[in-house]
Amino acid sequence: MDLQNEVDLSTSKNEPLVAFNTDQTDSMFILTFNIQKGGYRRKDINIEINEDGSRITISGENPNNSFHKTFIIPEGVVLDKIKARFDQQQSRLTIRMPKSVKGMMNGIVIQEFKEPHVPDQQSHNVDEEIRQGDPKEKMNTSTTTTIIAGSTLLVSLIVVIFSFISSKNKSSKKTD
Repeated sequence: MDLQNEVDLSTSKNEPLVAFNTDQTDSMFILTFNIQKGGYRRKDINIEINEDGSRITISGENPNNSFHKTFIIPEGVVLDKIKARFDQQQSRLTIRMPKSVKGMMNGIVIQEFKEPHVPDQQSHNVDEEIRQGDPKEKMNTSTTTTIIAGSTLLVSLIVVIFSFISSKNKSSKKTD
C-alpha cells in the first residue's frame, strides 16, 4: 500500500496517540487510523459526517485518552456507501469512501480540516456581553416597535375613515 499522508497526533513527542494514513485506489479513498496507545474499543469511537457531506469527523474518548480529527471529504465520494471497520486486535480503524466514478480523481487526497482557533478569553467576553446586554438598546427597540405599531394603526384608521366618507358621498349622490 502506497501511503500518501501519515500524521501522528501526540500528547507528547515521545508518545503517539493516534496515527492516520490516507490512500486511494481507482475505486475508493481509504482513511486508516492506528490507535496503538489509546486503549480504545469500538464503542469509544464516533464517526460523523456533516449535513452537506463535505467533512467527516472521527473522535474517540475513553477514561484515559481522547482524540478528535476532521477531514475534508473529496468531491465524487458516494456518501451513503462510506463504510468503517474497527479491528480491536490491531487497534486499527479503516474508513472506505467509494468514488462515484472509478479511475477518476487520481492525485486528489483527503485533507485534514483545520478548525479556526478562537481563544477562550475572547469567547468568554462575547458570552459575557450577550448575557449582560445593554438595557438602553432594549428600551429603544421596544419604543421603535411601539411607534411603528402605533403608526400602522393610525394609517389604518385614516384609510377606514376615508373609505366611510367616500361611501357616504356615493350614496348621497345616488339619492339626489
